[in-house]
Amino acid sequence: SVIIPVYNAEKYIKTCITSVLNQTYKNIEVIVVNDGSKDNSEEEILKIKDDRIKYFYKDNSGCGATRNFGIDKARGEFIYFIDSDDYIDKTMIEKLVNSIKDKDSFVGILGFYYDIDGRLKLQKMEEKEHRTLKSPSVCTRMFRKEILDKSGIRFSGLKIGEDLEFVFKVLAFNNHSTYIDEALYYYRLHEESLTHDNNIDRLCILKAIESIEEYLKENKKYEEFKELIE
Repeated sequence: SVIIPVYNAEKYIKTCITSVLNQTYKNIEVIVVNDGSKDNSEEEILKIKDDRIKYFYKDNSGCGATRNFGIDKARGEFIYFIDSDDYIDKTMIEKLVNSIKDKDSFVGILGFYYDIDGRLKLQKMEEKEHRTLKSPSVCTRMFRKEILDKSGIRFSGLKIGEDLEFVFKVLAFNNHSTYIDEALYYYRLHEESLTHDNNIDRLCILKAIESIEEYLKENKKYEEFKELIE
């Protein structure tokens, strides 16, 4: 199940959805959730005809709540998230599915590309860096849905830090993961994606850390992950 939360992404959503539909791995459902867009995103989405697309519209509630909506609608064995202005390599889903092991909470990739006005910049990291959540993005990971359902872990709705909070909690619940040494995700940088009030948004990271600490203490795993928290 590929979940795409959409908010005012009319310029990019066609490329995003097409990159998912063109995957070498065909047995997918594409859950597109329009989070109350005010532009022509819905019109662009409905132009794309494919039986694997499941389109939903909901009132605006933020990316986290929109991803949660997608998880609840998903029927696949695995969950993959992609942001509506980004796109993926055509082999990504197949490689993730083939690499995830029976007991893994997720499989991740050790690289991605920044797309800056059509110019690609490679960003890679070591497995150790990935394991210490230097890059906590959910878009570079595929999750086993059974783990999400058993744990009840969902996104909290923080502006910044919700990916860190989500991935850390999944790891704490099931500390098994696999990694692929390839760059298969294309993260598009543009004016809209860079407009954040950093002074306010960055404080959300502290809230994410507090939430993680609380979760670990409730589940008696704080000592196990104390060093990673620090």
